[in-house]
Amino acid sequence: MKIDISVSEEMTIKSSLQMRLAKLKSRKHKDDYVKKEIKKIELLLQKLDREDEKEAKRIMKMEG
Repeated sequence: MKIDISVSEEMTIKSSLQMRLAKLKSRKHKDDYVKKEIKKIELLLQKLDREDEKEAKRIMKMEG
């Protein structure tokens, strides 16, 4: 599923995920739920970064 969002919305989403990730990682006691959440957020951030790279390459091809 593809959802079109603006750049500012994407940056807000990324920063929210990064703050949540930092909070979870700073916990002293990490149970299974916290570990799963950390893994899920890291995967989401990786996916967003890959999408950004694809979009940048697509734009460069259009401009080139």
